Amino acid sequence: MIITDIIPKQRAILGLALLASVIGISCTSTDSQRLPVYPVRGEVFYQGKPAEGAQVLLLPANDSDLQVPRPHGQVGQDGAFVLTTYRAGDGAPVVSMW
Repeated sequence: MIITDIIPKQRAILGLALLASVIGISCTSTDSQRLPVYPVRGEVFYQGKPAEGAQVLLLPANDSDLQVPRPHGQVGQDGAFVLTTYRAGDGAPVVSMW
C-alpha cells in the first residue's frame, strides 16, 4: 500500500518538473536572436494633462510578421513612459523608415 501511494506522487512530481523545464526553455531566448535595443522614454499629454494609463505601442511596418518585437509602455501619472521590448524598461530596436 505504501508503494502504490509513492508511485502516483513520483509521477506527479516528475510531470511537474518536466512541465516547468519545458516552460522555462520556451520562455528563454538567446541574446543572439534579439535585435539590439536602445532606451526610449517620452511623455504623453492630452489637452494639457498627463494621459495616465494610455498604452504606447510601436508596430512594425510589416505587421504580419508575429516574430518582430513590439515595444510597448504605459503612461504613468506624470505623463511619462518607458518602452519595453524584451525586459522591463530596456527600450526599443532601431527601425528603418525607408
